[in-house]
Amino acid sequence: MKTDLFFQTPSWISNSIAYQIFPDRFFRPETAGSCSDLDRWGGIPNRENFFGGTLNGITEKLDYLQELGVNLLYLTPIFQAGTNHRYDTVNYYEIDSMLGNKDDFSKLVEALHQRNMRIILDGVFNHSSCQYPAFLDICSRGSDSIYADWYFVNNYPVTNKPVNYQTCGGCEYLPKLNTENPDVRKEIFSIAKYWIRELHIDGWRLDCVSKVSKDFWKEFYSEVKKENPDAYVVAEIWRETGTWLNCGLFDGAMNYRLRDILLEFIVSNHLDAEDFAYELLSLKEEHGEAVHGMLNLVGSHDVERIMTCCAGDWNKVYLLYALLLTLPGIPMIYYGDEIGLPGGNDPDCRRCMIWNQNDWNTALFSRIKYLMDLRKKHSALRNGTFSVVYTFNGLLVFERKNAEEQILIILNSRNEEKNLKVPVDRTMWMELLTQQIQVSQNGFMYLDKISANSIQILSAQP
Repeated sequence: MKTDLFFQTPSWISNSIAYQIFPDRFFRPETAGSCSDLDRWGGIPNRENFFGGTLNGITEKLDYLQELGVNLLYLTPIFQAGTNHRYDTVNYYEIDSMLGNKDDFSKLVEALHQRNMRIILDGVFNHSSCQYPAFLDICSRGSDSIYADWYFVNNYPVTNKPVNYQTCGGCEYLPKLNTENPDVRKEIFSIAKYWIRELHIDGWRLDCVSKVSKDFWKEFYSEVKKENPDAYVVAEIWRETGTWLNCGLFDGAMNYRLRDILLEFIVSNHLDAEDFAYELLSLKEEHGEAVHGMLNLVGSHDVERIMTCCAGDWNKVYLLYALLLTLPGIPMIYYGDEIGLPGGNDPDCRRCMIWNQNDWNTALFSRIKYLMDLRKKHSALRNGTFSVVYTFNGLLVFERKNAEEQILIILNSRNEEKNLKVPVDRTMWMELLTQQIQVSQNGFMYLDKISANSIQILSAQP
């Protein structure tokens, strides 16, 4: 993988399959005991309730995650906060007590590393909680506070009725930090390096990146890489990504734009295969070398559950994950998507994980797991080149290729197609899902019938 002075993506990234966990909703172990403040596991989520998932709960389920094929965990915020989502940090150096403590976290990290798995944490540095000590100090001391320039306050005294300070998204409990202040920068860099040095995390997912200057992120990236050159730094960016990548700011970004075109191709059919291929290649060109560090997703804590997006059509969900697991970049599963967990937009997309397998979509689970196994077995799916071979209506054919192997993916997102021929440069192919042999003739693979909403993954044979 190409690297230079300004862009150093960790070598382990290309072999990663990520899994995002919302800690309060993943698993509540029996050792957590009972608490009157906790709702019944599996109840209806809202913006205030807690269900009692813990760090020890994640540790207890590492066998499940490893068997599934996951080797990179991304946890939404775990630091001391006042909400169930914890994007309102009160103390960046402490674990929220409802999730556990630093000993619990250290045990989780150690268990992950023993399994050759890694973990990244959610860094919320655009804003803090209104209960953060620095903000409380300016509420108390006004312009005399030594932290007066840590936030953007229009006038004193500080008041939230009406709000007279800048916030994140208009939320009065999320005052925006002044990341242009050298003291604020020093503190944030100290926090980022502390969790890498002392708790041995493997990187950061960074919240609200576009609300903070590129100059700040360039310094942040440099400080993190000095602490651990092998750390993974990934940005939350929802729209235009090109100007943020390949310039010493991040190793990659959450690929929400890929999600958009995937849904338009597989779910709504607003894009045919030709249009989808154009959009894919445009993104690939825009991302450049950062394509290897992109965190590819169809689900997250901020969007409608993918099963619900697909109106319960689990085969559509399967096709979406089939693309995530065969396209360049790091595929990421949002907890529960692999078993068909439904849910609307936030907060309903943050339902409790279901652990009773009788309530799983086992067909979807088995197919996603098999695709993950294929990705681990075939290096071309992890680090091979990407090229579009053929498009026809809803049919997309693309190739992943490296020095060891050549893989052809044939995906049909629409109705059955018949009597098509695909240009190929090899004679014999084996379909990896069925183990059937396909022989090409005169430079073409002749396809008598391609089922609706189907995928074939073929490996060139000697």
